[in-house]
Amino acid sequence: MNALASASIKVMAIGANVLPSTPWKVSKGMNTRKMIAWPYSKRKISFFGTTRRGFVYKFDCEVSGEAALQVFIANADLENPQGAPQSIEASATLDDRAVSLVRAMFEQRRVAGFEISDAARAPVNVGDLKVQLVSEYRSPAMTGKVLRIENNGSEPMTLKEEIIAGDGAIAVSISNPNLASGQATAAYVVVPSGG
Repeated sequence: MNALASASIKVMAIGANVLPSTPWKVSKGMNTRKMIAWPYSKRKISFFGTTRRGFVYKFDCEVSGEAALQVFIANADLENPQGAPQSIEASATLDDRAVSLVRAMFEQRRVAGFEISDAARAPVNVGDLKVQLVSEYRSPAMTGKVLRIENNGSEPMTLKEEIIAGDGAIAVSISNPNLASGQATAAYVVVPSGG
């Protein structure tokens, strides 16, 4: 698969709502495209956009309000390309490979041999914690998970590794284990693939 085909999209929006009858201008540099979306009775509108290089992107918009919304779209991977994917030494111990994966997830870097899924999942409540899977790094040997954890309780809380990951975890790292009420942090968990 072409690396650019899975490129991420950065959307910067001005305003708060999208009207289905409002002309949109989608621009990249000096090239501007105009799209007209006609009145639509549903709460969401979806459409696809194709670049000159043939990459297809899907856009999902909520329909509401009175004001128009102008959207500027840029391919973040083309504007700020990352270097070559980080490689993890195959001869390193399992623990050392897990630590390298945690470091790569923290730095949001690609890793050779890992498929990255950045589709955030819906958060779940576990006691006073709201936990959301933000991204996942998968290989045949191990899977890395980036979690967003928020303290929804009224009291401060100290996160412990055993709360975040089960007994089968190879590595766990919590950015800020001491959370005040309403505060969030990131956690990085590495487990054997299939776990």
